[in-house]
Amino acid sequence: MINNSKKLDLLIITMFALLLTLVIIRSKYEDVNNELIQNFRYLSDSIYRYQINTMNSISIESDKYHDMIVLNTPGEPGGVKEVKDVEKELHYLKSTLENNLVVSDSLWTVANVFPKYMFVTPFRAEYVEHVNDNINNDGLGYFNYLLNSDGVESELNFDTTIYETISVFGPYQEITKENIFTITFPLYIDRQVKSIIIIDVKSDFISVFLDRYNFKNFSFFKLSENKSEIGRFVFNTLAMQNINSGYKSIIDISSLYIILVFTFFFILFLCVSYIISNVNSYVRNNSIDQLTGMYKRDKYKLSENSRRVNCMAIVDIDFFKKINDSFGHAKGDDVITEVCARITKVIGPSDVAIRWGGEEFVIIYNNVLDVIEFTSNLEELLFSVNREYIVELPVTVSIGGVFSKEKLAFTEAFIHADKALYDSKNSGRNRKTIIKYGFDNYKD
Repeated sequence: MINNSKKLDLLIITMFALLLTLVIIRSKYEDVNNELIQNFRYLSDSIYRYQINTMNSISIESDKYHDMIVLNTPGEPGGVKEVKDVEKELHYLKSTLENNLVVSDSLWTVANVFPKYMFVTPFRAEYVEHVNDNINNDGLGYFNYLLNSDGVESELNFDTTIYETISVFGPYQEITKENIFTITFPLYIDRQVKSIIIIDVKSDFISVFLDRYNFKNFSFFKLSENKSEIGRFVFNTLAMQNINSGYKSIIDISSLYIILVFTFFFILFLCVSYIISNVNSYVRNNSIDQLTGMYKRDKYKLSENSRRVNCMAIVDIDFFKKINDSFGHAKGDDVITEVCARITKVIGPSDVAIRWGGEEFVIIYNNVLDVIEFTSNLEELLFSVNREYIVELPVTVSIGGVFSKEKLAFTEAFIHADKALYDSKNSGRNRKTIIKYGFDNYKD
């Protein structure tokens, strides 16, 4: 059966493990959401920088581009003579997005669509067929097709911010058979849409981000079960205008993660508690006398240089050899145990008791203020031993004490206390003698 002390230890360990689990998981949860927000913002910033470069780019001859799709509108003359020179910037944008922790390996396509042409990277043959089909079926041209299909306003309203012009569509199966989300960023000049940036990412891109985060941080977060909210979540995150904007996370904390973290800390604290308990037990067994509960003489480090005292007593059990010879060593051990128990009850919690020899004990008083208090304490100690028989035997002790105005080296104080003990024994035993060192009256 587990005793009350062990039950309390287990309760404390459980509470600490639970508290630390909640703190760690909460901290990680905030961290993963902050990382998600920051990387979406980096994505928006990358697009914004690209759009500025697009506005300031020059026009060059179209035949210099190979990965370009011409968007011929039915009924209009075909061909494009000049295009914006954004090839370098477009590949840099793609490279930047590939280093973004949210899209990273999930990036599928980056495209910049102008009214009469579009650039795509990486270029796939399927896109040409897709564009031509929509041009022919719609009759208005692919650029207008995108405006209509993605809900992009051709003219920016005065009450609309550029963040709100972003659109997110998906997941859906693209012409290449890949399941993707499409994020569009229209570019407005003089409030008129001039081009559209299209970012296609694989539909599991947030799950991939979470897997990478979990692996790196030894965590276990997962995507919310309601995956239909991903598009709305991406839009709301991208459309954040300041840090106080509303944010509703779609990341869930797995119950298994909570259990694993709690179990880890519980076992860790349990092991630490076990180690500390065993270390304390080892130290106690090696420094504490098992019979008396007092310090062992050879383990309690005392030296003239390391300890100085002004109040010390030596206690010796009277006629102890006669007790051992007459009643046996077992009886003698019982006498020593009880005498020490009575001594321990009388001295203060900060005082130090040492088993100095077989039946001799040293007490160092740390908080005695004056000789009167010291005298009273030694008288109480005498009475505590001789007031009642010990294992049916009349047991007494003799005490020698020293009280000094100034602190003495331990060895010097011991010499004076030992002299006082010698005087107590020679004057009849069962009494105390105090040497007042540094006072006019040398002995009490």
